[in-house]
Amino acid sequence: GRAREVAVRRAVGASAGRIARQFLVESVLLSLIAGAAAVAVARFAVTLLAASIPASVRTSMPFLERLHVDVQVLLFTFFLAVVAGIAFGLAPALRGGKANLNSELAQDTRTSTGKSWLRDALVVGEAGLAAMLLVGSGLLVVGMWRLVNVYPGFNRHNLLTLGFQAPPSHYQDPKPPKTDPPTPQRSTKIIAYERAVEQAIGAIPGVDGVAVVSVLPLTCDGCNTIRFRPQGSVAPTSAVQPEANIRSITNHYFSTLQARMLKGRMFDDRDSDISQEVIIVNRVLADKYFGGDALGKTLTFTFSPTQKAREIVGVVDEIKDGFFDAPDSPTVYEPFSQSANTFGNLIVRTSGDPAGVAESVRRTLLQLDPDTAIYRLGTLDSKVEGSVPMFVRRLPALLVTQFGTLALLLAAVGVYGVVSYSVSQRTREFGIRMALGANTGQVLRLVMGRGARLVAAGAFLGLIGAAALAKIEASMIYGLRVRDSLMFVLAALLIFVVALVASYLPARRAARLHPLEALRYE
Repeated sequence: GRAREVAVRRAVGASAGRIARQFLVESVLLSLIAGAAAVAVARFAVTLLAASIPASVRTSMPFLERLHVDVQVLLFTFFLAVVAGIAFGLAPALRGGKANLNSELAQDTRTSTGKSWLRDALVVGEAGLAAMLLVGSGLLVVGMWRLVNVYPGFNRHNLLTLGFQAPPSHYQDPKPPKTDPPTPQRSTKIIAYERAVEQAIGAIPGVDGVAVVSVLPLTCDGCNTIRFRPQGSVAPTSAVQPEANIRSITNHYFSTLQARMLKGRMFDDRDSDISQEVIIVNRVLADKYFGGDALGKTLTFTFSPTQKAREIVGVVDEIKDGFFDAPDSPTVYEPFSQSANTFGNLIVRTSGDPAGVAESVRRTLLQLDPDTAIYRLGTLDSKVEGSVPMFVRRLPALLVTQFGTLALLLAAVGVYGVVSYSVSQRTREFGIRMALGANTGQVLRLVMGRGARLVAAGAFLGLIGAAALAKIEASMIYGLRVRDSLMFVLAALLIFVVALVASYLPARRAARLHPLEALRYE
């Protein structure tokens, strides 16, 4: 190290205090430079994070607009930098001031690697941390990819969606007569308007299917629920009743989504506002309450004033109401013609890019009723990509990837520093080796082997830690597989490649030394 330099300076009159102050100043200065670099990296990372937040997420979570690097955090960072500089500079400062001059001046360090165990341990730790974070980020990214590729029960691509609301006053029927018990009255004008909407938009070139639904799939699990009583059960004596999602749909909803009908039929024109009330249920509800044999059975909506039993005419496969990792929930579908809902969300299936027909769809709606309010026009894919659940699940992968990249960079710098220092300490040794016949390749392998051994030890420990980390991640994140060995292999390879590149630069310098220059090196 610098022990010989310190001994020479003390021999020519430098006091122990002055040497100690020099070590402290150097250490604190380096720490402050590192703190400034950390602030720059933090600002870049926060900017990158802010840019990754979709506009729809900002609207739902307005506090994200205030995302910035806090001044107090910056001051604390510089405080830690000064403390670290003093802490790590104090030990060598005291040791340098108390060193024995005779022993240090007599010591021959020209062929010694020095006491570098602490530096080596730091590099091993950096490599291990980098391995853990790289495996963790890789597993998160792969898990996220698997999550968004979960089959939601329908073909979610090539779907244009929008919400629409025409003035209710335009579609009011004459006031119906009162009945006892009171029965919900559905506007025939609204029913006719929605059918006109489907026919007009279905005639647009490039449109393969049109439907209306009260709540879009993949956007809201637990929205619009009902309490019900399945056939064969007695009226509940307590407030605890079966609950299910309820969706009001038009006749072509399932065919537009390309969902799978398991049993029975879809809604059609026979299901009018004056006919027998019918419903379609999903497989979860059919299995849970009817043992899979739900056709012809009835459900009674307990909130309904009439308490009429509604016949189940079909069973459909699960269509995810919530995000991809949401558990399948019991769901009931009722025809819009028998629903108390008025307007809803339009779903348009296209043969090509949905954006190509978006303007035509908007114009068609306004032609039918110029006062129609149109909102959230866009593809279902874009709504899913820009949703809060998607952002919340992507955020850990983004953060861990950033930390992994920084850890990999630190490991590379550490390897470069240790190998470069080793080269400077062993320059005379390399000269002797080359004078005795060692070639450039042998010197390169000798120097780079040191960096490779350190990284191998760190990567081994890091991969053990990554396996434990993966178990924790798998318990919290959908689609994560602990035994995804590819991520472990890729992380180890990436660290080795970076370490070899970092080791090559000082190794090349050592290999290019002339033997005579190396032998004269002090």
